[in-house]
Amino acid sequence: MRKFFLIGLSVIVVAVALATSLESSRPLVYRSEVIVELPLSQAWARLKDLSLAHCYVPGITRTEIISAADQGIGTSRRVYSDGSSYIIETVTAWREGSGLDLDLTRDDGSAPPPFAQAAISYQLQDAGGEKTRASTQLSFVMRGGYLGQWAAKWLLAGEFQARIDAVAAGLKHYYETSQCQP
Repeated sequence: MRKFFLIGLSVIVVAVALATSLESSRPLVYRSEVIVELPLSQAWARLKDLSLAHCYVPGITRTEIISAADQGIGTSRRVYSDGSSYIIETVTAWREGSGLDLDLTRDDGSAPPPFAQAAISYQLQDAGGEKTRASTQLSFVMRGGYLGQWAAKWLLAGEFQARIDAVAAGLKHYYETSQCQP
């Protein structure tokens, strides 16, 4: 009996070790959408000002542009979650008048934990009648290979969706009122 237990335990340990070592390159995606009571041109004017993330992203206390350019592909900013902790967001796609994509990294170029890679995308569309449809999307690959991806998909999905919903709600509030979040 003990021999079967040890064999079974060994198989489980090997399976877990193998699952964490295998990299899953297929990102998980969480998306949220809101209607903003603002024309597309005014919504774009707010979105393209990359120094304002702290006004609509919950948990961000300060935004600092760290690149020479303040707009367009390659523009980088630090977003701080407290006095000294930050991540770097770099524009990887710039869709003039309608959206942008940001790659999330640390100083060394790696993704912030728990991610192996992470990006956020903002997309704006005319919703008619002086309104704009604003979509916010988080896409990422977790560290820990397939085991990390499984945990994100099955155990943490609600948390990831709640966070991206909060960003979309914060964006709506800021765009409509011009008031930064508290």
